[in-house]
Amino acid sequence: MYKIKYRVPESARAGQSARSEEKWYHISNLTQYTCTSTGASNKKRLHRKQYCIATTKSSQLENLRSEFGLPVVMDPIGNGNCQFAAVSYHLRQYGIHRSEETLRQDVITFLRQTPVLGNMICGANWWNSLLEQPRNYLSRMSTEYEYCDQITLQAMSQLYNMQILIVSTRNSATSLISPDGSSCLSSRYPLIILGHYPEGAGEHNVALGYNRHVLERIVDISAQVTWETDPPTSDDDLNVGGDDLSDGGDDLSAGGDDLNAGGDNLSAGGDDLSAGGDDLSAGGDHLSDGGDHLNVGGDDVSAGGDNLSAGGDNLNAGGDDLSAGGDDLNAGGDDLSADGDDLSAGGDDLNAGGDDLNVGGGDDLSAGGDDLSAGGDDPNAGGDDLNAGDYDLSAGVDDLNADGDDLNAGDLGSPDTSDITRFREMVQFKRNRRTHDSL
Repeated sequence: MYKIKYRVPESARAGQSARSEEKWYHISNLTQYTCTSTGASNKKRLHRKQYCIATTKSSQLENLRSEFGLPVVMDPIGNGNCQFAAVSYHLRQYGIHRSEETLRQDVITFLRQTPVLGNMICGANWWNSLLEQPRNYLSRMSTEYEYCDQITLQAMSQLYNMQILIVSTRNSATSLISPDGSSCLSSRYPLIILGHYPEGAGEHNVALGYNRHVLERIVDISAQVTWETDPPTSDDDLNVGGDDLSDGGDDLSAGGDDLNAGGDNLSAGGDDLSAGGDDLSAGGDHLSDGGDHLNVGGDDVSAGGDNLSAGGDNLNAGGDDLSAGGDDLNAGGDDLSADGDDLSAGGDDLNAGGDDLNVGGGDDLSAGGDDLSAGGDDPNAGGDDLNAGDYDLSAGVDDLNADGDDLNAGDLGSPDTSDITRFREMVQFKRNRRTHDSL
């Protein structure tokens, strides 16, 4: 009695241990076992398809996965745009963002400009297989919700230089679309995988994910697709989408951490960003507007607060040590240029040497009083001081002529507070009279 060692196919090993992968069978029982095993699997699948009602999105995708053997990553609406929608999803994984409507128009434009699809060896005029005029075909395909075909797939393959593997629910209809028109699966091109329900089974396209082992099995049983070289030994041998792409997954240009938008250390949002958060150009501390050390508001600011150009202390106007108002100001208060004590005009200690005030006439005293430069009580100029005029106050003698009245040093005596007060009152009197005469 002869026996043969039988290795259970990977597709039928679900739930079995590694030890049960290989078994010895009598030759007479081998055919019976394989038929029973395959028949049970098909019976279970057909029973599920007939009676299982998908009520959720996940259960619907699981049903599709059982049909194709690959994960369904996107199931578009079956409205005639499903082919463009599925391809658009895969293109986004490579950083090419085209909507299904825009993608349809791109294909129509490409077909108008490209009469031959494929290379010079495998290519041919794309309208050779049509039963209608090319212009009528393009007009029909440019209409939204119009179902597309193999020609539009070939155009997208050449337009974006990628291979498109069409996995059909009918294994015999699985095919490969390449930019050069060949049916050899190559690592030279990016690969996207579509699932296809043919006519009579819904005529629908879905976007499928990548699984190397399942892909090997699909290509091996396909009559139309072959490997350009040996089958891939790792996921890197085929240029497929998925993670680490320009969009989606981590370390991407959009989404996840360390991205241009969202998360930390981003150009917008989060901390250390150009807008929002701390150390930003607007808002927070150390900002150009608002907070401390800002151009406007807070301390050490150009307007408002202390040490400001206006308001507060040490300001140009208002407060102490200001150019106008307050103490030590140019005008008003004490030690000012006009009025008050120790001023350039008015106040005590005026710069007029001795008791004789050398004034060239009028009330203007160039020097005199008790050493006052100008302002205060003995100013050198100010008020109704006249260099020459009706009122002559001579210096060097004791006679001060002012409107007929002789004022001499002897009359004034030694300068004291009362003399200075009296002199001030006399000057004010003459100012008032001059004002009255001018009126």
